[in-house]
Amino acid sequence: MPDRKQKEEKLKLLIQKSILLDDSDGEYWMSKLPSMPDEILDKVIAAVEKRNALAESYIKQALRDDKKGSTVEEMKELVNTTRNTAVSIEEKYQKGKAEEEILKQMDGI
Repeated sequence: MPDRKQKEEKLKLLIQKSILLDDSDGEYWMSKLPSMPDEILDKVIAAVEKRNALAESYIKQALRDDKKGSTVEEMKELVNTTRNTAVSIEEKYQKGKAEEEILKQMDGI
């Protein structure tokens, strides 16, 4: 049987993976985690696992039913858009950090 720390990590991963829990629900459960009794923790893990499995089965069925492959293409497009956005945000962040460092160095001159 996993120890408390492993269970907490498992719940964190399940919540991150879940498409059925919105951010506020996930934040709620994470805020309750430190004081949550082990029995409740086990029940929450089981409930989130069940919901994640259900969502996954619906997605798999939808993909099986998509004979034209349009859903997969839409998903690929969404993933690429999200990836490009993330890269753009990271580049802007890095550029901002570099500019801050240059300004700090210029102040020292």
